[in-house]
Amino acid sequence: MRRARELLNTVIIPEVKSIIPVVPRSIVHLVFMVIFTLFVVVFMAIMANDKQAMGKNFLSYIISFVIIILTGCSLMFLELKSRNVYWVMGILVVSVSLILFNKQLFGANSATKVRSFFFTDYPIYPGFSKEVSFLIAYSLKMLVVCAVIIGASIFYRIFLNNSYKQKGYIGFIIQFLFYIPCLVSDYFAYLLKELQMTPFVVYYLLGIEVVLIGLYFLIPYLFRKMSTANSYQVLKSPLFLNHRKPLDGCKYIMKHFVHNSNKTLIGKTEITTKNRQTAFSMWISVNATTQLLENEKHTIFQYSSEENTQTGKPGVYYTSNNEYLFVFSDASGATSFTTAMPVQKWNHVVFNYFSNRCDLFLNGKLATSVTLDALSAPTFHDADSMIVGEDKDSIVGAICNINAYRLPMTPEQIAFAYNMYHLRNPPV
Repeated sequence: MRRARELLNTVIIPEVKSIIPVVPRSIVHLVFMVIFTLFVVVFMAIMANDKQAMGKNFLSYIISFVIIILTGCSLMFLELKSRNVYWVMGILVVSVSLILFNKQLFGANSATKVRSFFFTDYPIYPGFSKEVSFLIAYSLKMLVVCAVIIGASIFYRIFLNNSYKQKGYIGFIIQFLFYIPCLVSDYFAYLLKELQMTPFVVYYLLGIEVVLIGLYFLIPYLFRKMSTANSYQVLKSPLFLNHRKPLDGCKYIMKHFVHNSNKTLIGKTEITTKNRQTAFSMWISVNATTQLLENEKHTIFQYSSEENTQTGKPGVYYTSNNEYLFVFSDASGATSFTTAMPVQKWNHVVFNYFSNRCDLFLNGKLATSVTLDALSAPTFHDADSMIVGEDKDSIVGAICNINAYRLPMTPEQIAFAYNMYHLRNPPV
């Protein structure tokens, strides 16, 4: 066994190394470009014949393409006189081949299980959408991978730091298994060395930079909290308007906004009064094309009594004339307002209720003001309902970010809310 090892180290390996030539840089560049072109052609051909290329297999193709690009960049910056170039090219071919041809190499079931574990198998977390649940689960898996790499780096630093001195199969196996942890360890060692050599003034500049970046995110957050003070968010994420969806929030509004603790002394009797000053804010988007008949309207938002499902207090409807109908009260003879708003974009709507009037703000500007007397003022009840949308495909649109306020919003609050969200899609 010893003689065989000596023969391998002294004769066979040197002979193989002498056969492999030192390839000029220009030739390696040319070979890489040829390989890269072939991979792109094969890559596009496989994607064209895969019906799930833009579905469940999308991540596999993205990872394959990233591997090709990163490996190509690595080749361009490596010392190409080294024979390690061949190992890098081999890793490129093997990695992309394993990803693209995993079904043929390992069988459909095994490949599906591996892909399912890393990309498609994730739990649905309560209160979160499928997309957010996927991001949370994938982030947790990446945290586990990072923890394993860091743990292996610590193990390498403590127990195997001198393994590079070992030669033969044992040294090769150790270096192969701990290659990535070794890179991580070397990077942090390099980073620590650079930090020790950094002038102290850089830390002051870094601290100022951190403070400025923190203020960039903190100031809008504080203003957003101030603008939504004394409010209740009924709906955050967008809902399509071709399905009727009841919303929770009426009981909360009645308890905290309408039934306040103000008491009026009439004679010797204290009577608890209802708060008639409130506000409703929402974002609405509707496409121009509709299938509404003449004089037909489609419900967008409606706060109404159970007995009354035709008008709202407030209510927003879309008409056959591609206009919005705004209703301020469910009382008989109440005034309504009709106007057009930009299509295929999010529009900000605010109903500001005072004791004797209601102001309607559209996209941060006052659109109309309606007087509400004792007969036309809306009355709120515990049995009220709040719905969005309607069960018909007459319009295509969505609604989101619905908020109820205990007090009317100030013009400054309305302008700030519009300026903060109108460039977002969706505005949440």
